[in-house]
This record gives sequence, structure tokens and C-alpha cells, in this order.
Amino acid sequence: MIFDQLATNTTVFLYQFMFPFAAKIDKLTTVKAQLKRLKNLQPRNSKSKQSSFKKLYIKIWKQILVILKNEREVRASVNYVPQLQLILRLDTFIDPQFHQEIFGDDKILNAHFFIIFFDFRNEDIKKQVLEIFKYRS
Repeated sequence: MIFDQLATNTTVFLYQFMFPFAAKIDKLTTVKAQLKRLKNLQPRNSKSKQSSFKKLYIKIWKQILVILKNEREVRASVNYVPQLQLILRLDTFIDPQFHQEIFGDDKILNAHFFIIFFDFRNEDIKKQVLEIFKYRS
């Protein structure tokens, strides 16, 4: 596992798809501070640091998902761009080995799951999610 790459991909997602729309959300400021801590952790061969890194990484992504689910600034008012980008490049932004821990152990990550998870009501957005998964298979 390349810890630097995980931290970098998370940073890219935040700065490219969330901060432009919602830099003033308090929860996002907290996530930004935690991400800085994550980047400063140098796990290398230390099992305890690797464990700390993984726990913080999962915590950060869970907080990001809460923001994506609940904050108006990153939802309909910006056409769900952050959510759609996350779904489109899920394995790039969130390491596949952490999907189950972040989204839930018994969840199958398919179009139907994400439509319900993010509570998409707009039919065009639902169609886009279905298209993403149609080409992914």
C-alpha cells in the first residue's frame, strides 16, 4: 500500500471537487486539518503508524461522505459534481481495500446503492450514475 498516494488522492478530491464549492463549511475545515495530519504521518514499516494512518484515512473519508450527503453547497446547487466524480473514479480516490470499511461491510457498491446513499432524486443524475456503472462492468 502506498500511503503517500492515498493521502494525495484524498487531497486532490477535496481541493478539486469540494473546496471550490464549499470552502466555508466548518466540517470541511476539520477534514482539511485531519488530512494535513494524515500527510505528515510516515507509516513506512511501523505497524502502529500504519494502523493510525488507516484509522485516520477511514475517518476522513467517512466525514467527507457525510458532507457529500448533507451539505447543500456540494449537492444540487452544483449539480452533484463531487458525488458524480467520486462515483466515476471511486477506486482512484478511495483505495478499494477500504471500500467495505468506509461504506459498510454488507454493501454492494453499485448504481442503486449510490443513488440511495447520496439520496439522488433528480432523474438526470440517476441516469448519469446508471451510465457510469453500465460502462464500468
